Amino acid sequence: MTTSSEIKSEQTTLEDLPSTDENGKAKFQVALDKVPETSRPLEARITVRLVESGGRAVEAQSTLPIVPTATMIGVKSCFSGRSLGEGEKANFDVVVASPDGNSSPQTRIAL
Repeated sequence: MTTSSEIKSEQTTLEDLPSTDENGKAKFQVALDKVPETSRPLEARITVRLVESGGRAVEAQSTLPIVPTATMIGVKSCFSGRSLGEGEKANFDVVVASPDGNSSPQTRIAL
């Protein structure tokens, strides 16, 4: 499994992009061939750079989450701050989410 410090960004040149329509817009799909196996949430940052017919450079950017292919576990603390006092219980909400977006009911765990 890859840690977040080991994940490298990659750049790919897209070929055969469509021409813009009469409103100056174009649509195209981007596919990720290789996604690192990690327990961390990932996102794809897509940047499109082009030159208008008049010579002006244009750039548009979009950042999208990458849907995991495995079941994920989410844990959220139910206390404020970064620490607890001596003898206090640490409560957490836990949720299990499948890749299709379905999740199990939240479960509260006290430690």
